[in-house]
Amino acid sequence: MAALVLKPWRSKPGSYVDDNGNHPVNTELLTHWIDGSTVYGSTIEEQRAVRRGRNGLLKTSRGNMLPINPEQPGLTTIHTLWLREHNRIARELQQLNPQWSDEEVFQKTRRIVGEMKDNIFVNIF
Repeated sequence: MAALVLKPWRSKPGSYVDDNGNHPVNTELLTHWIDGSTVYGSTIEEQRAVRRGRNGLLKTSRGNMLPINPEQPGLTTIHTLWLREHNRIARELQQLNPQWSDEEVFQKTRRIVGEMKDNIFVNIF
């Protein structure tokens, strides 16, 4: 029987840089990282599809729910929690920093949510 060889996916440097100008955020080609890709998608196209395009917010449907028909209710619940947390944080950041663009608010919020997920999965789980 032949050995199964899995080709690892690598990340590539992203264009977004933090306030100090020296910590690029990686863009994952296909991700296995705890990075929020379940909320934001793994590609720029997927990311654009979930963004509202205003104040760093994500799209929601009526009732502050995911803008899709859920296929897996349990998983949808978790995704809805992260979507709502993203929008809560984005609203706070926009209020504290009204001069920030949609992109700045979105990227800062995405980073915070990613760090929250990382903390939960690494330190609490």
